This record gives sequence, C-alpha cells and structure tokens, in this order.
Amino acid sequence: MKVRFKDGAVKSCTAPTEQKLFRGGNTAGWALMFSLTGEVTSSDLDELLNGGNISELAFLTDTGAKITEVNGYNKVSSCTIRHAETPQDTRAEIQLTKGV
Repeated sequence: MKVRFKDGAVKSCTAPTEQKLFRGGNTAGWALMFSLTGEVTSSDLDELLNGGNISELAFLTDTGAKITEVNGYNKVSSCTIRHAETPQDTRAEIQLTKGV
C-alpha cells in the first residue's frame, strides 16, 4: 500500500485507521494513524508532514489505484521512527488529527 501526499510525494505505508475523538462526551474531531515503511529520517518527515501537505491524502494500491482519500487533517499529533538494522525495515508511526 502507498500514500500520496498533497504535494504528490508517494511513500509506502501500512493500511490507515481513522478514529473518532470525543472530549467530555462531545465530538472533538478525528485521528488518522498509519506507518510509513522504508528508509526515512526525522529531516525527511519534517519536510513531508506539514499542515498543508497532510490536508489531502490518497491511499493507493501498490499499482497506484486509489483505495480511499482522506481530507482535512491539519495537525501531526505524534510521529515515532522505529529504526531497524536494515534501513528498508524502518517504520515511521504517524498520527494526524483534525477538529470538527
């Protein structure tokens, strides 16, 4: 699976999960979680994960066919890079949020 960012950058990733957020019993927004797979650095992510670039994401099959599109995410809530012995096995776990 792949993800295409608003600027056209395409990266390998895991399947995304969206979760509705509540605060005090009221709807507070949405969270989107997925992992980028393959060689990535913190500098790469600083460049890639900006508010404008995460606002339009398309999740694609490995052949490029669109599976789903998500819009409106504007904040990176969490990003954890799990470096591996071989760079291609590195994972960047990302959580994005948007309010309602």
